[in-house]
Amino acid sequence: SDVNECRSNPCLSCGNCTDLVNDYNCTCPPGLTGKNCSIDIDECSSSPCAYNTTCVNLINGYFCDCPDGLNGTNCEINIDECASSPCLNNATCVDGVANYTCNCVPGYTGYNCSIDIDDCASSPCLNNATCVDGVANYTCNCVPGYTGYNCSTDIDECMSSPCVNGTCVNKINNYTCNCIPGFQGR
Repeated sequence: SDVNECRSNPCLSCGNCTDLVNDYNCTCPPGLTGKNCSIDIDECSSSPCAYNTTCVNLINGYFCDCPDGLNGTNCEINIDECASSPCLNNATCVDGVANYTCNCVPGYTGYNCSIDIDDCASSPCLNNATCVDGVANYTCNCVPGYTGYNCSTDIDECMSSPCVNGTCVNKINNYTCNCIPGFQGR
C-alpha cells in the first residue's frame, strides 16, 4: 500500500501538500518556491527601487527604503527641494535627487547664498579712505584732498589759480604760494 508522504508535513510555510505515489507535491503560497516551499523568492532581484535605493525583500513582496527627498512605493517620486525656496538673495535653485544647489547672484556666496561677499576685504580704497561694502560692489569715502572711485587721485588745489603773484605748489588737501619778489602771503 502507498504511504501518505504528506503525513509528515513536508510542505513548509503553510504550503498545501498533495500525496502522490511514492512522492508528494507542495503548492506553495505566493512568494515561496522549492520542493518544500522553503525558498523565499527574492522580489528585489529585479531592482524595483528607483535611484539605486535600498530594496528590502519580504515574503511575497518587497519594501523600498526611500531616503529624504524621495517618495513613492519604489522611491520614484523626486521631492522638489526647491519648492520651499531655500536659496536666498535672488539666487536660482536647481533641484537634484534628494538635494538642491543654489546658483548665487554676484556678491553672495554660501550653500544657500546667504553670505554677502565682503568687497572691501581686498582693501581697494587708497590713501586712508574708508571702504563701505555693498552688494557686489563697494564705495570709497575719500579723505579730504583725494578723489576718484578708489580715492587714488590727489585733488590739485592749484587748479583754481589761487596764487595771484606767485607760483602755486600743490600739497595734499592744501597748497602754498611761492611769491615773486615784492609780494608776500600764502
